[in-house]
Amino acid sequence: QNMFPLPLTLVLPTILLLLSSALVSVSGTALPMPSLCRDDDGPPSHLQPSGGGVAGHAMLNPTEKNEKFVLEEVWARHLRWGKLSRQMKHRVYWGRVSALVLLISGGIFQTMSQTAVVHETVYKMIGSAAVSTVPFIHKHFTDRNMVQDWTHARAISERIKGQVMRFQAAVPPYEKKDFEAVKRLVNEVADIAEDNEADLTLAYARTTLKPKEKEPLPPKMDKHRDDYLEKRLQPQINRYLADAKRISTKVEYLKRIEGALITASAAIGPLSLVTGLGQTYALTVKKLSAWPTVANSCGIAIASHYHACKYEEEAGQWSNAAYELKNLRLKLPHDAEPLVGGAQETEWRAFVERCEQAIFECTVDWTMLKNRPDGPKSKDKVAKR
Repeated sequence: QNMFPLPLTLVLPTILLLLSSALVSVSGTALPMPSLCRDDDGPPSHLQPSGGGVAGHAMLNPTEKNEKFVLEEVWARHLRWGKLSRQMKHRVYWGRVSALVLLISGGIFQTMSQTAVVHETVYKMIGSAAVSTVPFIHKHFTDRNMVQDWTHARAISERIKGQVMRFQAAVPPYEKKDFEAVKRLVNEVADIAEDNEADLTLAYARTTLKPKEKEPLPPKMDKHRDDYLEKRLQPQINRYLADAKRISTKVEYLKRIEGALITASAAIGPLSLVTGLGQTYALTVKKLSAWPTVANSCGIAIASHYHACKYEEEAGQWSNAAYELKNLRLKLPHDAEPLVGGAQETEWRAFVERCEQAIFECTVDWTMLKNRPDGPKSKDKVAKR
């Protein structure tokens, strides 16, 4: 019996893992992740600084310089937490994808070891190696603590971002643009960074921003209503809708693969019952009869993957959040404006507060979803600040 050289049998599982990553990338399941990732990434590219750089600072009075210095430092913290969140997310995501592909590959090779005429032992070794690697990946890349660290880093980043947006919009508790408001911003951001169940201090300290990863500070949005509507609210709505569409498309794609595998299993299965064929056909039918089980198992593995990732519920959350913000926008009175005084300004500040609270609650709900154990929905609630 012919055998592959022993070193080749050791290298093949590694090649399988690399090929699985390429396969997932081509198939579309490794498209950029939902806003879970893009929300972590900081502000959209259209946000431009109101007067950054040395020239911008030179034109400011001492109070404004101090305010700008504090805002830039706080914004840098948001970006660093966002980068840390992305790094953790990629680790968890690719761990899950690799485990799925290795599980499917292991099943295929083990079935090939039962049907192949030659190299049966090699196929069995490769299949066993692939399947045996899955528990290691789950333990070191996708366990619950790693998911918790990822989601908490993102929540910290989003909460800091929300405070900066409130400050730039001059709404409570930052309606008075004085030194007390600046101190309040620093205290709020410090409390946010300390208020996390997982100790991410060391991981945060190791995270640094490269020049290309730095994003400009959002401009002030306290003069005209369109500033906030166009530079904060509408981009957030667009991002939520885009993420919901992308994730739902991914789920639909995975469901089609799952359905195709189960259909193939059902179509090939009855062949094992066919009798009265010649010896050649009987041997072929016997080989085919081993594949329905692995096809069905692969379909179940794919279904387990997207259920474990909670893609369907995640897409629903982003969609609901987008339409909640849209409804708030539709209910905004036409005369509600900042800096006009009276009921109109009060209504405007209340509107911004409701929008920021809705964005924050969306982050809280997403964190609860990602940390919820698989199975029935948990009744545990995360305290909303």
